[in-house]
Amino acid sequence: MSVYTHSDTVASLGDRADNPFFCGQGHPGTYSLSMGTAVPAFPVTNAGNMSTFDVAQLTRVRAGAIYQSAIRIDLGSGAPSVSCLSLVGQVDPDSALQVQSSTDGTTWTTRLGGSSTRLGKDACIARFPAVTARYWRAVLTSTSAGTDTVAYMAVSNPVTLERPFFSGFAPIITPTQIDLHTNVSVGLHFAGSPHTTAGATIEFALDNLTPAFARTTMLPILQAWNTGHPQFFAWRPQSNPNDSYYIWRDSGGNLVTPSYSGVNDLMNLSFSGRVYYR
Repeated sequence: MSVYTHSDTVASLGDRADNPFFCGQGHPGTYSLSMGTAVPAFPVTNAGNMSTFDVAQLTRVRAGAIYQSAIRIDLGSGAPSVSCLSLVGQVDPDSALQVQSSTDGTTWTTRLGGSSTRLGKDACIARFPAVTARYWRAVLTSTSAGTDTVAYMAVSNPVTLERPFFSGFAPIITPTQIDLHTNVSVGLHFAGSPHTTAGATIEFALDNLTPAFARTTMLPILQAWNTGHPQFFAWRPQSNPNDSYYIWRDSGGNLVTPSYSGVNDLMNLSFSGRVYYR
């Protein structure tokens, strides 16, 4: 998964532009088809349910020399401001993304994206200056015909941490849960090693947070995480934009409970969970 950040957002964040951030639960809205053809067995509404199992599938429609698909979100009247669109699924890795907003659902303004905004393996997170608009859509553009699978798409507002961290984080480069079933003959010869891949897990700690940030700014993230709602997370969005993930809490525990570190009245948080990784 990749992170793309609008240059104005980088400028406004200043020395926090490379700090870790979360994009939590999306603003509630109604999902509908904006471009392409929906596959009946995989309705567009599935893109709003956070599950990576129940997905939406769209067949791209030809537009001249390109092929496009798009899902639209209607946030309703009194829509909040939005500064992040997150999308996870299985799309053409060479597809380009455009994040667009509209006040009437007809005239669209591009907030981020273009030919250089490639989706990559598992789609992406896009950050841009906050805009208040009722309608949002992600336009996927490819040079070939085919089908895009969107597991979850959300518009929200990122929570950027107070400071960066440079160690203690293990990026997920390969699956981390691989069971080997090694075959050994009677003569102790190696006779092959079948394996079962069960995805990836992630662990990281956020240390030395001010109590106000941990108790108030992070509160929506903590509440969502502890009740089983996935999060989008990037640890160094500018330096390592591909180290960003769709993560969720294990059913066996891993509640996030802030604790005081004893250093200048600061607090620590520890996250441990699973990652969408194909």
